Amino acid sequence: MSFTFLFIIIVLFFYLLFPGAGALYARKHWKNFRENLIKSSLYPILDYHRYRKKGDEDLPGLYRFFGRIEAIQNENEIWLRNRNFTVTADLKDVRIYIVRSCNTPPDNEDIFEKPGETIADEMPQIISWNRIFSLPENSEMMISGSLFREKGKGIFRQTETEPLIVIMFDGNKETLLKRLVWSGRHRNEFWNYITPVSIITGAFALFIATYTLFSGVGFEFLRIFSISLSLLPLIPLFPPGVVLFFLYRKMWKDARFVRAERDIMRLPLRYFNEDDFRYSEKTFEISEGISYSFKKITGTENAESLCREKNIRIRESSADRCRSDVYYWFYCNQENADPQAYDPMLENLILCNNPWTSNKICNAKARKKEILSLLVFSAGLVINFIFTFYFLNLII
Repeated sequence: MSFTFLFIIIVLFFYLLFPGAGALYARKHWKNFRENLIKSSLYPILDYHRYRKKGDEDLPGLYRFFGRIEAIQNENEIWLRNRNFTVTADLKDVRIYIVRSCNTPPDNEDIFEKPGETIADEMPQIISWNRIFSLPENSEMMISGSLFREKGKGIFRQTETEPLIVIMFDGNKETLLKRLVWSGRHRNEFWNYITPVSIITGAFALFIATYTLFSGVGFEFLRIFSISLSLLPLIPLFPPGVVLFFLYRKMWKDARFVRAERDIMRLPLRYFNEDDFRYSEKTFEISEGISYSFKKITGTENAESLCREKNIRIRESSADRCRSDVYYWFYCNQENADPQAYDPMLENLILCNNPWTSNKICNAKARKKEILSLLVFSAGLVINFIFTFYFLNLII
């Protein structure tokens, strides 16, 4: 009984607890990344005029800046230029996220948005500045965080309370926020950087325990039981449970897809609250000359006509298709604003149904798919474990 307890402890720690801790860390990391990114999208765009208006008492302040790499100075300082305005950034201990452009351009004749087909289904690449020796000149970057003034120049620097977000990207700035929120999540949190090391260690520990404790006769059951446990990482790939393994992967991917849909549908809502949707329209003043509004539209024909007129698309979720005649048009007004203060992260689009209700439906469906996928995986694991134990019992 004590030997069985030892095996179970090894399995729990190396096959479940350690990978599970890595999974929680991975999910938290990407969730914090998306939350910080969305929070930074509310920061004002830094331009020459806004910087010159700020006195020393107004800084440090929180800003965003879009520019191209101009030069690297010293070990950690980088220069970025946007038209005739240049700022620097201290990238010591900062992570740089690299995101790809869209896979394929959207179909201009399709009024429904299809992010799953146009956005690359891969996580942004993460590189620590300490491991970067050079960067391609003229690469586009977005930096958001605390701006300081030192010797007359503006410099972004990470603080204890405000992380510095540095994004290197290809493609349009107008789709950058959507692409980052869509792809900024782990493919499968349970397969993280801890999982391979933990599983190999656990399997090796079980093999050593089997060889040390049961080298004699009379321990056939415990020996076979221990070997079966050591094969747990490979058991899901054995027939007949491998069918359930692929079903688990599909369901987990579907849940990830629904969560991504939920997150990009929430992007226009960051300027409003749920009570605002009791009204047919609402405007949020972002800054002088820039506002963001929504307007309720009744009727599918009216929504489709607006899509063609304004060259915009309808964003919906696979968990909550357009099922009524109620639509919400989100649009920004930047016509009278300084061109340098143009905010590319203000999307013009249409959401169908009540977006807050759709958000709850997406949450429920994603959670249901995750739970079902884990149950399917567990069922396949148990079935294959029984078959493996029986097969080893025949040959050993």
